[in-house]
Amino acid sequence: MLKKLKARFLLITMSLIAVVLLVIFSGIYFFMAQSEKNSSLNNMRNLAKADQFSFRHEPPMFQDPNYRPKPEMPRLGDDSFLVRISSSDEVIQIVPPFESQEQLAQIPTFVELAEAQDTMEGIILVNSTEVRFLKQMTDTGKVIVFSDRSQELNTLNRLLMICLLIGFLSFTLLFVITLYLAQWAIKPVAKAWEKQKQFVADASHELKTPLTVIATNTDVVLSNPFDYVENQSKWLHYIKTETERMTKLVNDLLYLAKVDDDEALLHQSEFNISEAFTNVCLPFESIIFESNKHFHMDITPDLLVYGDENRLKQLAIILLDNAIKNANEAGDIYFSLRRDASKNKLVFSVTNTGPGIPVEHHNKIFERFYRVDPSRARETGGYGLGLSIAKSIVTQHAGSIEVQSTLEGPTTFLVILPMK
Repeated sequence: MLKKLKARFLLITMSLIAVVLLVIFSGIYFFMAQSEKNSSLNNMRNLAKADQFSFRHEPPMFQDPNYRPKPEMPRLGDDSFLVRISSSDEVIQIVPPFESQEQLAQIPTFVELAEAQDTMEGIILVNSTEVRFLKQMTDTGKVIVFSDRSQELNTLNRLLMICLLIGFLSFTLLFVITLYLAQWAIKPVAKAWEKQKQFVADASHELKTPLTVIATNTDVVLSNPFDYVENQSKWLHYIKTETERMTKLVNDLLYLAKVDDDEALLHQSEFNISEAFTNVCLPFESIIFESNKHFHMDITPDLLVYGDENRLKQLAIILLDNAIKNANEAGDIYFSLRRDASKNKLVFSVTNTGPGIPVEHHNKIFERFYRVDPSRARETGGYGLGLSIAKSIVTQHAGSIEVQSTLEGPTTFLVILPMK
């Protein structure tokens, strides 16, 4: 899937780049071709105009009465020549004069091909050579200027080769850059895809156990269809327990899915978080006492915060439940809530004694289904979703959560929340 996504990204990007390069270099080539054409036509027009005025000189004063003006030769390039035609369609002058009889013999061909064109300017093909012509009417007839396009075509061909070379090099360089960018851009997608696959695999694995227990106990009940419900209560109780565990797992998964899609809406309001957390801690005192552990509670009274009261209570329950499961025998659990006046922050922490969390696990502890000790987590009935949900709740409240622990312990989960 990711390979197809990368290939599609490359295909679309390089297609767009190819179109852009094609438009740019086509524009450059077209502009230069028009520029060469206009430059050639302007020179030819200037030559035609200069030829019209070449006979319009007044004789100087005190000049010989027999003075006859000599036509000035227009300055023509090596690839141009001018033919003057009388009103009776006779060639009366060629500028510059050709000395070669072979060249002179081709003049009628040039004139005939040019006259065959209905336009005043255009291109004719003479002996496989493209020649541009320009017709200009005069008082005495007509002037036709011819210009060999060989140099113009050579210039355009060189430009075409340069454009192709630069275009190829640009396309190759941009392909390498795009390939790198595709690799870079697809990394988050690949990471998310791997997490999703792992998430589905872990969820399937976690659901498999309660489903197996339910199926097994259901078979036991069905194998005794005429027995009393009271006699089957043990198996029915197992089914109910696993159903409740599975329901909790599904609800947790649904909540995390909503968080991912930004659909987990918060019902925020200002409330007394000190009172709310005190109410959360009270039921845990008996649980902690029965587990032969010690509970220490330090809550600053009358602290107000703006947030979702139910979600923040859930956060406290998750961290307390985690501390109870991981505290050592006859260990201590500390619950603290205070205000950091200097930063206007709410500082909330839950600490438990006992074996700590190795440093290499600190960055992964909030990932879904992640367990530092999978065997211990299964004994305590955890799925590895609690801390992930806790982080989601803190993130939704624009806060931060971190774990502070060493291998020997203790372990502290520190939450910092903004106050109103």
